[in-house]
Amino acid sequence: MAVAAPNRIQLFGFQAGRNGFVRIGTGSKEDLEDWTNRLFLYGHGGRSAGKSKGGSYRMLNYINAWPGCVGVVTAPTYPILHDATLMAIREGLDEAGFVRGLHWEYIQGREELQFWNGSLVHLRTTEHPDRLRGTTTAFFWMDEPRGSPYDAYRNLKAGLRQTGFPHQGWFTSTPKGRKHWLYRVWYARRLLEAPDKVKPGDQYIAFPASTLDNPFVGGEVAASMEEEYGGKDSPLYRQEILGEHVIAEGLVYPTWRPSIHLVPVKDWPVTPRELIAGGRVFGGIDFGFRNPACIGVFALDSRDRQYMLDGIYKARMTEPELIGEAKRLQNLYHVRAFACDPADPGWRVSARRAGIRVVKAMNRKGSSRDTSFGIGACTAALNARMPDGTSMFFVN
Repeated sequence: MAVAAPNRIQLFGFQAGRNGFVRIGTGSKEDLEDWTNRLFLYGHGGRSAGKSKGGSYRMLNYINAWPGCVGVVTAPTYPILHDATLMAIREGLDEAGFVRGLHWEYIQGREELQFWNGSLVHLRTTEHPDRLRGTTTAFFWMDEPRGSPYDAYRNLKAGLRQTGFPHQGWFTSTPKGRKHWLYRVWYARRLLEAPDKVKPGDQYIAFPASTLDNPFVGGEVAASMEEEYGGKDSPLYRQEILGEHVIAEGLVYPTWRPSIHLVPVKDWPVTPRELIAGGRVFGGIDFGFRNPACIGVFALDSRDRQYMLDGIYKARMTEPELIGEAKRLQNLYHVRAFACDPADPGWRVSARRAGIRVVKAMNRKGSSRDTSFGIGACTAALNARMPDGTSMFFVN
């Protein structure tokens, strides 16, 4: 039943014993008795590094070695749990030769996995951490805890009290900055607001791996990822591909570089006058009062490079004031149309009545990983380069 194609992240699933690593169906009784108690293992890596698969291997190893154990597997949401975590578990079961209906069964109504040897695994999300209180388990596995709260981890850890079993918790995730509790627990425990009392014998071990460690990620895919995430020196690349804790949590555009994007207008490839004459000038409006209102004016040149020509960002602007600024910028730069926040159709009506050309924006937030809209589209613009390596995005 040994799992094929070992690689670095797969080692995450193996338990160290007296005679080396214990794999599914291998190892002597002495090895199995040597499983470390109070072990908390954090496998962090880039996208497609095989983290969830490594977590599933470790779960199967544990269940195979310790019949009758009870465990909890979590993900931030049920879509992630079903589409990623449970999928990795099923793949691991298939690779190990376990047959559904014979060796294991998924009880969807109860969200649990039942195994041939009496072991039981509860599948849960961390959306409501208090619902994880009161469990009695031998192990837990948090998949992608970058999206899970610290209280979920604390409640799961407190539930490690099933007698007669080594108590372990393992975590598989892409990092989310140095302010996230994952970094603080494993790398800077002193920074926690309420650090857990570490019991004698507790071990916190970090196991880093990058996307490039996965032999199933080809060179072409790796090169594409490098380009998409801004190159090897980009903090986003180091986090999302190399699996490092480098980006400050909450920093939406880590690839923004003033030395590249915020350059004097005299150093632009095309002058503002030429851009306006080219007729490809557009704008965006995000209205607000307590939160700042924002207007941006952008232009594209003949090679599709983007330029931010002008804009305002100001709190407590009234509707007439904002419309007046939009009208001024439209006339000054010959803006073809402003894309506006669709949340308030009344504002767009008022703008049109004032002679401002407005259209409804697609304001899906998105993520930096999806370049089709929102944050991802902005990230792609910051990352874009000409064949000679120069930027394709400039800000006045």
